[in-house]
Amino acid sequence: MQEAPLCRFCLDTNETAKNPLLQPCSCRGSMRFVHKKCLMRWRVQDPIRNAEICLLCLTPYILEAPMVEQMPDDTGFIGLALRAPLFLSVGVNYLFVLHCSILPYRNVSNDLFEVYQYIYQLLFFCLFATFWRVQNKRSYFLRWRTKEVFCFVVLHSLSNYSLHNQQFFAILPLNVAMSFYWFYHKKVLHEMNLEH
Repeated sequence: MQEAPLCRFCLDTNETAKNPLLQPCSCRGSMRFVHKKCLMRWRVQDPIRNAEICLLCLTPYILEAPMVEQMPDDTGFIGLALRAPLFLSVGVNYLFVLHCSILPYRNVSNDLFEVYQYIYQLLFFCLFATFWRVQNKRSYFLRWRTKEVFCFVVLHSLSNYSLHNQQFFAILPLNVAMSFYWFYHKKVLHEMNLEH
């Protein structure tokens, strides 16, 4: 008597039209079957390791549809600058200090400091653009909740106001605003993949 197919993740034999049992890789025996939703959840939890290949048989998944949104790989140097923009800010402000050291009579201008902070913002968003590969743009922007957008705008406005009024501590709310935007971007992509 042959046993009913069993999902290797949830250990359930039930399947529906929307959540069938698949054989997405070369695994055999009891590890052969997996629910479509269980596999999608597994791929989304750690997309860098689990998205493309099965870690048991090391063969690529054969699926009807790929993941909805590719999660950004933020493990390298650019990823560090996006996850923790304080490092990018320190680098830009180090350039500012070098620039000031070669000015005649040490004529350090607050306007020059402001220019370097705008360079920092521009660098951050240029780096962010290299990782921004969203397929379903409408769904992505609809998920940006009013409260989060308001917090980001307030922090950004506070930092720009501080810059305009020549306050050195403008870089603190600016760093918080930048890191908030990156983490929320990843959170939105994760939610979109889970609902697929």
